[in-house]
Amino acid sequence: MASEKVQRVKRVWEMCSPRSQDKKVVDGISLCDMLKSWEAERIPKFERIPEPVGESAASRPGTRRLDVADTNEKAYQRAFFKDGSVRIRFEDGDGIEVEWRDIEVPVVPGIKGKSRRPCLDMIGQAVGTSSFVIAELKACRGASPFYAIQEVLSYALYAMKYRDKLSSHKAFINGKQNIEVRKYWHDYECRYLIVGAPCSYWRIWSDHKDKIKEAGAKWLAESGLSQQRLLIVKYEDEDFKSQKHENNRYLPCVRNGKNKPWRVLYEILSMPRHT
Repeated sequence: MASEKVQRVKRVWEMCSPRSQDKKVVDGISLCDMLKSWEAERIPKFERIPEPVGESAASRPGTRRLDVADTNEKAYQRAFFKDGSVRIRFEDGDGIEVEWRDIEVPVVPGIKGKSRRPCLDMIGQAVGTSSFVIAELKACRGASPFYAIQEVLSYALYAMKYRDKLSSHKAFINGKQNIEVRKYWHDYECRYLIVGAPCSYWRIWSDHKDKIKEAGAKWLAESGLSQQRLLIVKYEDEDFKSQKHENNRYLPCVRNGKNKPWRVLYEILSMPRHT
């Protein structure tokens, strides 16, 4: 169980902007004040996001719809999944092609009486390799990258621990078409952990990139995960509100060019590529 101090800090870094000190303060701390006080050695230790407690139940995600009411993270998630794959480009021009397998996947077994469980945003596989990819996505005003790093590391740990007890979704409904989901947990071996957000999100956090890298490196080491590459990536902004218009639900899409590449801003830990 995380200490009370760590829980307080987590509540603060769930804030969506370092400029929120004039608008929102949690337990007397603003995110801006917390970031100003951080030195590398003062970054809190990694504490995984807790899993539900209770009697285990069968984990059987069913069929889900790709149309949503959301215009933020879920919209990006659906739009990318519908594209099928994405090219991730590194700063040196190299890259990997990721084929998406599933979205909103529970990473702990079912718990009786509890409908909500920790779920990763997207899971995919690097084309031509055995390496899997877990991605945590944020929209422009999403929770902080510090919280996103905690999420992706936590979900990677749970996926590794419970992969023999986890299940993929059966299918996704895209309009009148069913997209069958191929089973993948029996082959699961993760190598890439991604925190992704649109360009507008990273502009908000541009003054704190060194702190983000420091926290990511520290928490990745403390998590005990080995042979992982933690990638901080950006993708282009999409105007999902105009796509939704006045509809209750809609099918989000990436406009003006399918498969726009994601660009790596920096990677926290290096490992041999294409493994």
